[in-house]
Amino acid sequence: MAQRSEDLELVARVVAGDQTALSSLLQQVRAIVRSCLQRAKARNRSLEGQEDDLLQGFEVLLVQDDFKVLRSYRGDAALTTFVYSVAGRFFHRQGRKSSRPASDLSAAAGVADPGQPQDEALLDAAERARVRAALDRLSAEDRTLLLLLVEDEMPAPRVASLLGITPGGVRMRKMRALARLEELLKGP
Repeated sequence: MAQRSEDLELVARVVAGDQTALSSLLQQVRAIVRSCLQRAKARNRSLEGQEDDLLQGFEVLLVQDDFKVLRSYRGDAALTTFVYSVAGRFFHRQGRKSSRPASDLSAAAGVADPGQPQDEALLDAAERARVRAALDRLSAEDRTLLLLLVEDEMPAPRVASLLGITPGGVRMRKMRALARLEELLKGP
């Protein structure tokens, strides 16, 4: 909880116009924002080659409209978790903007991998959608932790550093988050 009060204090200083605090905040979240961008690029190839523009765009998002995004931080989660969530939404929106229109994609949506039987491809797509829906129902902290560990394949000490917790805490939270995810996948 002390970390969150430090996070709230840092955000308050940034919103008050402290340039040193802003530099500190940007330095603190840079690695997690880059990780989020890598994840977004893996899902949407249209983001390739735009890394610098996207990172600058995200920094602008944090400071525009008199720090509107940062003002919405309430300390419910670690600042890095909050920033990772905001960055994820930002990069997702940017990817949608630079992708083909949805009408063009609808024709290709039914095309399966030619090396895979069609019933397997449909099952895989349905299973991925089911897992995504369950992940969306997890708390932001659990979802971020699992995405960093599993999808981004970050080692526990690195995740611990980014989230401001101990490596043992990462392993414990991972175990609990996976148990919650399993319950959600089992259904009611």
